[in-house]
Amino acid sequence: MLNDETQKLVDSVMENLKALLQEMSTTALALEKQWRDESIALRDSYSGFRQFEPTEEEERAQGRRQRACDEIYDRAKTIRECMDVVARRVNNIIGENIVIQFSKWNMR
Repeated sequence: MLNDETQKLVDSVMENLKALLQEMSTTALALEKQWRDESIALRDSYSGFRQFEPTEEEERAQGRRQRACDEIYDRAKTIRECMDVVARRVNNIIGENIVIQFSKWNMR
């Protein structure tokens, strides 16, 4: 009886971890797309013919846009790094449980 409940709990935890990783992946993909779009827009705004030098306000605005773009990249990178840590830990836990199960079977 206890073994069935334990298995249900493990299955539930694994499903929740899978959903968490999927949500993180979806968020990271959206941020990466947003970063690419912003990067292209920034690059296009830097290039091209300018009749006059940019004003200080235009330069500050460009700097703010660049920092915002960098922050988007950093957020996506952080999410990916967290995903890697969670995935590695889950794989370690699964591996340890498989070893435990094999040792239990061998002891019987």
